[in-house]
Amino acid sequence: NTVTMTVNAILPVSVSIATATTTVCSGSSITFTATPVNAGAGPDYAWFVNGLPAGTNSATFITSTLVDGDVVTCEVTSFASCVSGSPALSNTLTMVVQTEGQWLGYTSDWNTTSNWGCGILPTNTTIVTIPTTPIGGNQPDISSTGTAVALNLIIQSGATVTVNGGSDLSIHGNITNDGSASLGTGTVRFRGTGTHQVSGSTSSIFGSVDVNNTLGGTAVMLNQLIEVSGVLNMTNGSLDLNGFNIELGTTGSLQNESNTNKVFGVGEIQATRTLAASTSYSDIAGLGVSITTDAVAPGVTEIDRGHASQAVSSNNSIRRYYDIDPTVNSGLNATLRLAYFQDDLNDIDGVDPIEDQLIPWRSEDNGITWEGQHYPARLSNDNVSNWVQLTQIPAFSRWTLSDWLTEPLPITLLDFTAVPNGQVVDLSWTTASEINNDYFTVERSVDAVNFSSVLVREGAGNSSVVLTYSDVDAIPLMGLSYYRLKQTDFNGEFSYSDMVPVYFGGIQQTTANAWVNADRDIVVELQSKESGKANIQVFDLAGKLLISYPVIKALQKEYIYSVLKVATSSIDNS
Repeated sequence: NTVTMTVNAILPVSVSIATATTTVCSGSSITFTATPVNAGAGPDYAWFVNGLPAGTNSATFITSTLVDGDVVTCEVTSFASCVSGSPALSNTLTMVVQTEGQWLGYTSDWNTTSNWGCGILPTNTTIVTIPTTPIGGNQPDISSTGTAVALNLIIQSGATVTVNGGSDLSIHGNITNDGSASLGTGTVRFRGTGTHQVSGSTSSIFGSVDVNNTLGGTAVMLNQLIEVSGVLNMTNGSLDLNGFNIELGTTGSLQNESNTNKVFGVGEIQATRTLAASTSYSDIAGLGVSITTDAVAPGVTEIDRGHASQAVSSNNSIRRYYDIDPTVNSGLNATLRLAYFQDDLNDIDGVDPIEDQLIPWRSEDNGITWEGQHYPARLSNDNVSNWVQLTQIPAFSRWTLSDWLTEPLPITLLDFTAVPNGQVVDLSWTTASEINNDYFTVERSVDAVNFSSVLVREGAGNSSVVLTYSDVDAIPLMGLSYYRLKQTDFNGEFSYSDMVPVYFGGIQQTTANAWVNADRDIVVELQSKESGKANIQVFDLAGKLLISYPVIKALQKEYIYSVLKVATSSIDNS
């Protein structure tokens, strides 16, 4: 008999995948569809994202978790006969996943929706990121008639944001600027409900700034120096310098400052002006200082306003001082008027409520020594408008206001510093004089509000020479903390220095723990990665030293330095 054979061709298996668009918004649901060829009935499907298994054995793959740059593929395995190339791998789809608030930069116009991720303009809840290299190649520009808004503004290295004159950028959160310094000549408005942080590696240069925060209180806190070439307007809320400066330059000015809406904190706000001869300059750059010149022109003059109370002789000053540095600084015969707010009076009102006893004080050595300018014929003041004026001034230097020989201080503190050094923070302070000074306490805080004691040092009692004290915080707090010096005199009265912010990034190497055991012994355990001698001291609540116990030998096991037991019977009951 004969057999007739049917020979089928061997067919190659292939598969292609597709989706509606490869550009999507983060979090959007995306469907991918696989179309096989020559796979027969019921092939197997295996989906992959960046080469890793994803999805199910289905001709479709649905996901909402892709990120920018993810690559999607599909593999098909055929069970048909007369096929080759099984399993077959599909084409690749590389996804562009945009986030809301991502600047794309197809043009430079901020208010064009296609320039933003997902095609959505930023709102006051949007975290805006300006990348170093936008997809479209353009950096954002807010036109002269435009307005813009964001929650947080993040400017990456090499990026820029230009707010043109007449335009506004409203920030409801924070600014982090690691890019170009200049933000244009327009106005940046801080209009949120919490404290705004101005941070980044770049010192931002603003056109104008409007502080208008519904929270009030501390509305803006600096974490970097800033410059303002236009107006710094204090509409609502205060600005905490936080250890940094504001430079107003030759054109910037501070406006609408008040007792509750003002610039304050450690740091200075600075301005430079050219003062001609025989001219009156009122409230220069809005800093609260007015100068009337005589026949000699001071010329280019830098004015720095600080907000720390100065230790003037036996007095405390108001919480404001001025460093005035003219090019020509002799034979001026000038008139100086210094303004203040009620809140700047520190506690002077508690001791001497008669504000018309305030006089100018002058220091020629940056606040180390002071001379009261008590010249009644040349003095005038107004405790309603809050200013004090002195005429016939031959030269400028550092100036402040205080009452005349009231409010005695137990010490004259020249400086107090806290500086990270390896695994510790070095603490140092210097006094020019001490009267009935019992002891010092160095205190530390993480929030600049709630402080705890770090160490206690005996004072000199009475001294009329310069004394320098130094010690260390052996177990500093990680990150940002604040130090201050508390001075206590023999009758229990005390005063505080200004706070000093410290950022510490080291590794803590020493710890100490103390407790009372069942036998009423005080047990002190000191642990350290350092070896050598140590000294354990016990103080009472008033800071009085009760016991000082040297630890001679270090035990290296698990870094345990020493365990000390002190019988409470050895301590005077008082």
